[in-house]
Amino acid sequence: MNKKELIRNISISTKISKKTVTQVIDALLKEMENVVKSNSSLSIVGYFTLSVKERKARTAINPKTKQKITIPARKYPTFKVGNKLKSAVK
Repeated sequence: MNKKELIRNISISTKISKKTVTQVIDALLKEMENVVKSNSSLSIVGYFTLSVKERKARTAINPKTKQKITIPARKYPTFKVGNKLKSAVK
């Protein structure tokens, strides 16, 4: 399912216009982006938790040149699935 199909399905099930649903979805996605940018977390109990973790700097080897390189520390978003979504798969 893509964003367009999601908007259509929500519009049908809630009887809300596609334009309004699009605005809500866009606002949700923008807020998720803001959460990640601000190093916070967003948790919808039972469904998911969106947070930011930090990966430490480490040393690796370039496979072509066999030289050691340093990979800098960085932050990355994580998405942890909640129980309701896990049980929906079973």
